[in-house]
Amino acid sequence: MRSDQRLIARMIGSELNLNDQTVHDILTEETGMRIICAMLVPKNLTKEQKEKPMNMCLELLERIENDETFSNMS
Repeated sequence: MRSDQRLIARMIGSELNLNDQTVHDILTEETGMRIICAMLVPKNLTKEQKEKPMNMCLELLERIENDETFSNMS
């Protein structure tokens, strides 16, 4: 099932006369499986692409530590 989830989901849908969303719901909710689209995940990030999110997180952490009103939910 893991080798080509889309093809198998389509085959199940056509065999049982179910639409793609119904098949997806059954596979994810009833079996606990997840359908993953690896094409949307960048495989090779540049050093700058890796550093930018890390720096943003570090800035947020520093702001939370130094600004008492920043994380105040009231």
